[in-house]
Amino acid sequence: MNKKKLNILFVNSWYPSRVFPQNGDFIQRHAEAVALKHRITSLHVVTDPAVSKTEISDRTINEVRTLIAYVKPTKPGLLKLIQFTRTYFSLLKKVGPFDLVQVNRIYPAGLIGLFIKYKYAKPLLLTEHFTGYLPERAVGLDWLEKKITAFICAKADHIATVSDNLNRSMQQLGFKNRFSVVPNVVDTDLFQAKNKKSEVFNILHISSMLDKHKNVSGILRVIKRLEMEKVRFRFVMIGEGSSQYLPLIKELGIRKENVFLKEQIPHQEIALHMQAADLFVLFSNYENLPCVILEAFSAGVPVISTDIGGISAFFPEDFGKLIPVKDEEALFYAIRNQMKKPAPDKVKMHGYAG
Repeated sequence: MNKKKLNILFVNSWYPSRVFPQNGDFIQRHAEAVALKHRITSLHVVTDPAVSKTEISDRTINEVRTLIAYVKPTKPGLLKLIQFTRTYFSLLKKVGPFDLVQVNRIYPAGLIGLFIKYKYAKPLLLTEHFTGYLPERAVGLDWLEKKITAFICAKADHIATVSDNLNRSMQQLGFKNRFSVVPNVVDTDLFQAKNKKSEVFNILHISSMLDKHKNVSGILRVIKRLEMEKVRFRFVMIGEGSSQYLPLIKELGIRKENVFLKEQIPHQEIALHMQAADLFVLFSNYENLPCVILEAFSAGVPVISTDIGGISAFFPEDFGKLIPVKDEEALFYAIRNQMKKPAPDKVKMHGYAG
């Protein structure tokens, strides 16, 4: 017997738009995954310096009705809050009947979610991905944001996060409710495992390129050490702002033929780079559960990552190596050891991601 299809309203603090094409792309993929079984309408409001009055885009993208409002810039504070609130209300008028509301990234869209919950008497589900609630970053959390988030959490019907580690971190901050874990989703049709032959060992890194978060400079120092070992490899860095590391690459003396930089690229092209890689490296100082690790597994690519956040809970032992944070020595030897290993069981890795 088929279960009834629900009409679910997504209200998103983060979501891809023409202003920020990659912002919250994992939320969009989550919406598309849920749309395989239910009907999804997704709402988002974003500031656009190119508009003088509000513009609304209403499109169906991969079975998800996507309503995005582009509003003119306003100074942060009460006026911006009023502007965004009014705009969300105007989007709500375009939405048909729905059974429940899901807020993605609790602050600030959770305030809209609470309004919807009480006005329309619908259940409110919160989903959270924010690394700012982890212990490594929570000390810098804005006092007002913390208070508002705690209030929203207490009034919601349920909270889901991408890792058990994030659940514990949020509860330690005083956010109270019933918690569960819903990992990030992977398009296993797109991230297929393919056999390949290459004379050069291909190392891949994909991230936001924020050094405080991703420790890209640490990876580059290790890449220089690999170069001194006189092994054949190619290191590919993909992410917005990757060119900011050109001075460091020059300072370290890394040869141009060994490192390739790419700015943001479409998600479909990410899959091609994964399939061409022999190893994926993530050297972050803090994380929850990065989509790129699961995508690497789906593409049959082993991963070396720092052992942080919720990564270890979804990291089979024979799929790569977990190392301590900021341990460049451990990263160097993990890469060298991986270079000497036979190719992984790609079918097994892809099956795990599915």
